[in-house]
Parts: sequence; C-alpha cells; structure tokens
Amino acid sequence: MNKSVIMHGHEARMGILKGMESALEAAQMTYGPCGWTVAVDYHAPQIRSTKCGARVLECFGLSDPCEDAGAHLLCHVALQVKKHAGDGTTLASVLAHAIAAESYRQNVLAGNQTEVYRGIRIASQMAEEFIIKQSKPLTRPTELLAVARSAAGLDDALVDLFVKAFTCVQDPSAVFLQPSQTSSCQVIDGLLLDAHSHVRFDHPCNSAVLVNPHIVIYPGVLETWDQINHDLKEAKASDTDVLIAAQRVCPTFRATIPAELDSQRFHFVSLAMSRLPYAVEELQESFRASSPHSSRRCVITNDKVFLELPYTDQATKEVAERVTRAALISIGEIGDSASCERMERAAQCAASVRAALDQGYVPGGAAILVDAAGWLGSQTVDDATTTIGIEILRQALLVPARTLIDSAGELGAHEVQTMLDQPSGGRTFDLRERRLCQAEEAGILDATAVVITALRVSSSVAGLIALTEVLVSQLDGGDRIRKSSQRHAQH
Repeated sequence: MNKSVIMHGHEARMGILKGMESALEAAQMTYGPCGWTVAVDYHAPQIRSTKCGARVLECFGLSDPCEDAGAHLLCHVALQVKKHAGDGTTLASVLAHAIAAESYRQNVLAGNQTEVYRGIRIASQMAEEFIIKQSKPLTRPTELLAVARSAAGLDDALVDLFVKAFTCVQDPSAVFLQPSQTSSCQVIDGLLLDAHSHVRFDHPCNSAVLVNPHIVIYPGVLETWDQINHDLKEAKASDTDVLIAAQRVCPTFRATIPAELDSQRFHFVSLAMSRLPYAVEELQESFRASSPHSSRRCVITNDKVFLELPYTDQATKEVAERVTRAALISIGEIGDSASCERMERAAQCAASVRAALDQGYVPGGAAILVDAAGWLGSQTVDDATTTIGIEILRQALLVPARTLIDSAGELGAHEVQTMLDQPSGGRTFDLRERRLCQAEEAGILDATAVVITALRVSSSVAGLIALTEVLVSQLDGGDRIRKSSQRHAQH
C-alpha cells in the first residue's frame, strides 16, 4: 500500500519551487524563435526532439514527492496554455516560475498569504488591460508574416506556406495541417461545418484527412446502429473510411460497433445542425456516395469538419454561394522525430496567426511584458496588498525578456533596464542582430491572445503557491513516473 507524506509551510513551498525550477531548466531552453531543440527520452521507444515547452514537461518526473508536485504544477500551466491558445507554453512556464518565486520572497511583507494572492490577481488584471490597449488589429500581409515568423521559429519555408494559406482563405479556421513527404499548400473548395469530433486529436496537426470517404449524415440523435442500417450496408461494401455525422452521436452508439466492422475505419462527429449551410436532405444527397471519377477529401478537426466539393457539385448557383475556400498545408520532412518537431512548430504557428487575426498583435520578444512592467511600476494604489501584488508581478514580467537575452549571450538585466528607460515603449531585443530595436520595425510581433492567456494562466496557478501551507503526496516508489512514461510511449 502506498504511504503518504505531509509537508507544511516553508518546507512545502520550497520543495514546490525547487521542482518548478528543475523542470523549467529543461523547458526554458525552447523559449523564443531562436530557442534550442530539446531531445526528450522518458523511456519511450525512441528519443523525441521538440521545441514545445508542454511536450518537455508533460512526462517530467522527479524522485522527491514535493519537487515532483512543483514539476507537475508547471506542466499544468503549459498544458492549459496549449489547450486554450495553442502557443506560448514556454512563456507561461517562465512566467509561472517567476511569479511563484517572487511571491515566496514577498510573502514576508504580508501577514496574510490569501491577501497576497488577491493582490497578484488584481495586478494581473491591470496588466491584461494594459496589453489589450496596446494591441493592434492585424490587417497587412507584412504583419501576418511577422507573427508567423516569430511563432514558426524563423523557419522561412514554413512561414511562406502559412502566409499563402491565410491570405487565400476568408475564415482562419479553414486552414488545416497534414503530415506528408513533401511540403505544399493546396487551396480547395468545399463546405466548412461546425462539429464536435468524438475522437479527440492530440497529435500536433490536430486533424485527420480522409480521401474519398463514405459519408453518412443522420439528422437526429444516433442511439442504435439500426437507425442507419441502409447506409451501413453501403459502408460495409466500401473499403474506404466512413464518416458518421449526426445531430448527436450517443456514447452507447460509439461503444457498440458491430463486430464485423473495422472500428479503425469509422469516425464520429456531432454536427451543429442549426448552422448547416443548407438542409440536411440536400447535404445527404450531395455526399451520399463518392464519384468514381473524383477524389474528394474530408478534413476532421476537434471542432470543424471540411467536406471538399468536386467541381461538378459547385456548378449550381445555390451550392456555389455556400462554398468555403480552405487551405490544406502539407508539412513535409521524413523521419518520425524530425517531422513531429516540425509539425509541432507548424501547429503553434497556425494557432498564433489565428489568434492574431482574431484579437490583434502586440510587440513581441517579451517587449510588451517589459512595457507592462514599466506601466505597473508607475501606478499608485492605496491598498497595501495590491501594492505588493503589483511589485510581485512587475518583477516577474521582466524575467521572460531577461531569459531570452541571456540565452543569446548578452547581458539580459542591462538590456531590459535600457528597454524600461525608453519612454515610448515597444522596444525589444533582436536575437539575430543582437541589438535593441523597435519591435514593429523589426517585424517581431506576437499574438495578443497568446500573451494574455500565458499571463492569465501563469498568474492564476503561480499565485496559489502563496497559499500553499500543506502538501500531501504519496510515496509510490516511482510508479507515477513510470506510468507517465508508459502513457507517453503509447501515444
């Protein structure tokens, strides 16, 4: 039976901070467009290379239970940012550790740790409002190029693909990724449908591309296989993938696939029927069977389904008015480890560009965080607790820029102080030129939503370190680390 260990106060907080620091030592190497690639070996079948902070942290484990808890906290921050923003995982990790460490140092100034946490949250909201005010809408191709270039790790070939893709489409969600032996960007026409995929994609491209699938569309709630018995006969006769779409696909339906069917061929999605481009009957008729002379593709993501229309189907005026132009980007590079790393960068790039098109951009290279720190330092508040929270966050916001500049071999503290002394703001450190410059002029831009999400998640989780008084952990002889490694190997 596993034994539990209980740690209190100073010992618990110090152990958590030490674990966060150990995990960050590996993850922060991936930070920034010029960040290093990290080779990860968690007893998986093969060593994986990655530039994603969340990938480095997701299976990170330490022998000390208290330090392991800190590593898992940092992993939680990275995974939450990846889930909600798609990029900025390492930025959030750096911020979370910086806020937690500064909170620990400032705790001695306050009699109530709960008040310190409240002060951090208030300061975080003030910084968010400042960043949102500095945000600008992404309207020009040069701005799109700059955001994509920062997010893609200065991979110019990858940037060209994304600029072409997002320039061709009207809806940013109509840009999809697929692994391939060669890199290309294909523009295709079809129907973009809001959907919920019941097989969630956790691999980098977050999608599945089906070629000439057999499509079954049911207008109601699917509970039993008898409801689609006629369509099922046609699906059995075909040797292609089968997409089953309905208003809602019940768990019992998905769990009772007939034994004679190959479950790997079936994909289940629930469609938002109220937002279909036209009546279900017309949709059924259009996609009841694939033409033997055409090759239509179907792209399934976690929240969208794109059905490619052959040219003959687009001929009618009614259908042509509802056609959406999409871009299918093939990310080519042979070799599992290498292609996965590039696919991760591509997914991060796509998420950043979508976020910038939606909510605008801010000066990159952690420049906006330095500006926010300078602005926070000029604010005067009457509440003593809020003043402590502002000071904690102000010091933490300077850490990402220092980390970036130090990794380039320059003096981060000196350059950051120079940035703070600039009254106009918007200055950043160009890692290629190794000099301070205006972020917009140098084309170093980040998506506003990515920065906001990283700040919000990191301040929320790291602020809880100030409240940690008791930590309860299990001494399981390393089973947790082994189980985590086994799950990683299975994926």
